[in-house]
Amino acid sequence: MKAKWIGLVLLIVAGIVGALWGTGHIDLKAVAGFQNKFNSPANKTVAPQPPAVSVIRPANRKFVETLRVNGSLVAREEVLVAPQIESQRISELHVEAGDLVKQGQLLARLANENLDTLVAQIDATIQRTEAGMERAQSSIMRAEGQLKEAAAALKRAKPLSRSGYLADSVLDQRQANATSARAALAIARGDLNLAASEKAEAQAKRREIHWRRSRAEIRAPVAGLILSRSAKLGAIATAVGEPMFRIAKAGEIELEGEVTSEQLHRVAPDQDVKVVLTGRPSVRASVRMVKPRVDPETRLGHVRIFIGQATELRVGTYATGIIETATAEGLAIPASSIMRDIDGPYVQIVRKNKVRIRRLTTGLISAGYIQVKAGLSKDDQVITKAGTFLGDGEPVTPVEADTPNQDTNASATYPKAG
Repeated sequence: MKAKWIGLVLLIVAGIVGALWGTGHIDLKAVAGFQNKFNSPANKTVAPQPPAVSVIRPANRKFVETLRVNGSLVAREEVLVAPQIESQRISELHVEAGDLVKQGQLLARLANENLDTLVAQIDATIQRTEAGMERAQSSIMRAEGQLKEAAAALKRAKPLSRSGYLADSVLDQRQANATSARAALAIARGDLNLAASEKAEAQAKRREIHWRRSRAEIRAPVAGLILSRSAKLGAIATAVGEPMFRIAKAGEIELEGEVTSEQLHRVAPDQDVKVVLTGRPSVRASVRMVKPRVDPETRLGHVRIFIGQATELRVGTYATGIIETATAEGLAIPASSIMRDIDGPYVQIVRKNKVRIRRLTTGLISAGYIQVKAGLSKDDQVITKAGTFLGDGEPVTPVEADTPNQDTNASATYPKAG
């Protein structure tokens, strides 16, 4: 029954086609051309082509390894100037911040009127003690005479008393006189010693006052550059708190920079440094000191880079030091082509249109390129963009990079410290 219906439908379709052809509404050649186009090879399924990858060949480059040290300008040796005497008013100021001073140059003067008054009082005390010493000397001389006389009288009385020609009471009196004379002499000598002690004490106080008067003049302990001045006219000088002056000894400036602990071993004394400051020409300098301690919290080490006398530079300015730590020359490939795993660095190369893994020994890093010490030759085609989407042995179509890996000079840089 079903076959009968199918046959009937085909008969009807054939009739309709025939009628249309007879009336000119259908072109059998066009129908045939559409069928041929539909069955053409272009519309048949085509086998997938290997993916195209960009490759580059290793080439020689010169590498200059540099390390960036960021920090601030500081005085190589900063000298703090504070008053040696306190509670004195600042009466004169002779320098400003930024001035160059010589050793011993007058910086400021403190008022010393009260010290002059103290000196006058102490001088009067010394005169009084000297007069007391003179009186004590006179008392000593008088007591010595009395003692001598009493001793002679006692000496004469003793034999007379033994022979019975002198009463015992007289002998006792002469002994008492001799004892009193000795006591008077001792008192006079004590008075002399007391007056001498008072005079020595007054002289010591006078020396102290004179010392304080001499320290009323604040002078530069070293030659150098005045970095700051906190002293103000009329203020009371004190050694507590901010010093009156800060001096950069000899005007020498340094860059104190920070370096990560992983990079600190690359820095050594006497290395050449180019110090870069914003808005100013770069300055040549050298590493003076690498501090032996690394901050346990930040894991940063500190480096002192000596610039020298530079009065035009401002302490506290942010600066960057670029240190050349190593130089080399060898084969180079883009850093983007390097991949790493637990066995170390490797790249993907193309050999006979297939991906191959090649282990490397690398060296310095230079402006986006890595030095290859072993593992590659100039004839190898290295895939420039490393990735995990390609596996070892996969077919690819290599395409040479538009920009060749030419022999150029570049400087290697590392991430900024901090």
